[in-house]
Amino acid sequence: MADKLWIGTDGDWEAAGNWSPANQPVNADDVFILDGDDDIDGLDKSAIDLASMSVGHGFTGSIGTSGTPLQINATTLIYNGRGASAYLSGTYTSAIAGGGMGGDDALHIGGAITSMYVVSGWMGTITFEKVDAGDGATMLTLYICDAPRCTFVAASDVTGPATSAKIDSGNVTLAATCATVEARGGQLTCTGTASYGTTAMNISSGARIRYNSSGAIGVLNLYDATLDFSDNETVGVTITAGNIYSPKGRILEASGACPVTYTSLKQWPAGRCVRVGAGRTIAIT
Repeated sequence: MADKLWIGTDGDWEAAGNWSPANQPVNADDVFILDGDDDIDGLDKSAIDLASMSVGHGFTGSIGTSGTPLQINATTLIYNGRGASAYLSGTYTSAIAGGGMGGDDALHIGGAITSMYVVSGWMGTITFEKVDAGDGATMLTLYICDAPRCTFVAASDVTGPATSAKIDSGNVTLAATCATVEARGGQLTCTGTASYGTTAMNISSGARIRYNSSGAIGVLNLYDATLDFSDNETVGVTITAGNIYSPKGRILEASGACPVTYTSLKQWPAGRCVRVGAGRTIAIT
């Protein structure tokens, strides 16, 4: 295992002189791309398993393109770059974004991700997608912490975060089944046909869930927060077990076409928890 520092000026990952010490990274290396503004070419290095790859705040170049991402595996991926775009695909045990900044193309990431963390200081959009069709896009857990200027978007054809999504800030869009959702701030939009909260959907601390999916909600635990069906135009959603633990908890069905069926709905203390528009009906079975 060796430390490999990017010193390149022409974007060629494979050029020996672009690395210190010389020669491109190999298995178990720790890669550091800390500064520079030259764009790094995308290429297929999917046979390489790095110990880590860190892209620092001082790097302002792009990495890969939408058609040719950088495909490389790493136990830990840390991305803090400030370039216009980065397209990365691989197998990552931990993928961490924090301290970087960019626009709508800041970071595109795919492959197989065990845990993704978006932490304090991140500004820009992260798109979780099939950056390379052959690699797919799967994720088990997502954590977004103290990143109010983060936008995280999961494409409609990805898998995950399947196990849990824990969010306290930012603007997040998910499109696939997620067993446990914990929103303690920020806004989460649930789309597609996926089911959310099959284990639990816990919403608190002023968070807002815009529920535009046709999939069921398993266990809803709503505190001082909002579950909003106003933009949901699907044929109907079922909430299997709904629990509202605060008079500030709100379920909005004021518009949209989606009728919601509550298999069970309880509130402590009692209050006006569900707001229904004129002409709408709700069903509690």
